[in-house]
Amino acid sequence: MKTLLEEGSLALSVTLPDLRPDMLCIYGTGLHWSRPGGAFGIWISPRGALVLRHRTPGEAVVWEGPAEFCGSRDRIRISYQVWCPLGYAVLRAENGTTGATLETRISPPQALPLSEGWTDLPPHMAPTIEIAAQPIAPRGLNGFAFGTIFPTPHGPFAVEELLPGDVIQTPTGPVMLRDMWIEPMTDVQRQEAITLRAPYFGLTHSLTVLPDQRFLLGSVEVQSMTGLPEVLVAAQDLVIGRAAHLDWTGVGPMVHLSFEKTLVLPIGKLSLVCPGTAVPDGEGAVMPSPGDTPWATVQEAQAVVEALARRKGIIADASWVQRTGI
Repeated sequence: MKTLLEEGSLALSVTLPDLRPDMLCIYGTGLHWSRPGGAFGIWISPRGALVLRHRTPGEAVVWEGPAEFCGSRDRIRISYQVWCPLGYAVLRAENGTTGATLETRISPPQALPLSEGWTDLPPHMAPTIEIAAQPIAPRGLNGFAFGTIFPTPHGPFAVEELLPGDVIQTPTGPVMLRDMWIEPMTDVQRQEAITLRAPYFGLTHSLTVLPDQRFLLGSVEVQSMTGLPEVLVAAQDLVIGRAAHLDWTGVGPMVHLSFEKTLVLPIGKLSLVCPGTAVPDGEGAVMPSPGDTPWATVQEAQAVVEALARRKGIIADASWVQRTGI
């Protein structure tokens, strides 16, 4: 067994004795799990939640636990078991730092076509993982509405015009687009998408992103609230009001981007952070590092935005997070 951890994303690479096509295997953190017989990935989301994706030739399991289950430098122990005859799986996790535990039974519509009995890591092989300071996003976090502009060596291009292999220009150098795909938004996604309106944040055009899209935020308030020069903040934690709001009307399909490495792109007065995507290698999955900038908690992000609003003379309603005019 080999346990890999690259900048916060849990990566397990396990070789089972006498591996057969109908057996469960572990392949990494979420890419390419359509291996013969099925495979699964477990990782930590940017919100500190445990995420499971399990796929077999006939079934797919998608599950995400509560936010802030684990955080920077926490140690967790994970057990994932599949009981084939009954067709359900059990995921258990314990945070050795906070003492928090979770257990969930996942029942797909049909029995998982795996080998008989339990398929699990032996107790002496169950990994103890230390989460690095910077969580890495799963594939698909970088989601943008049609019309979002990205700079390229050939001039600005709308996100829907980009193709795999295109290069995005950033202040620190070019970053290659590994993949892109367009998906219609579900009703929930349409309701949760965040629109940042121009001219707020120094934007020249409005920007609609997924709620977990991260931004790099640095200001006097950030320094005073967190003791750090800059923090990463999710779009949903920035503001809700005139400047940034939930897009209840829908914005059409979203374009998802997969980059070879993490890029930081100034847009107006904000710095958009697009995490790189996991790349499987011979021993598991290697995640590109986004640097050492800490992820702000929801409370820290809200406190920073409220402080900015107060400095600009805007009354903030913390009960409904009505913060405007940033």
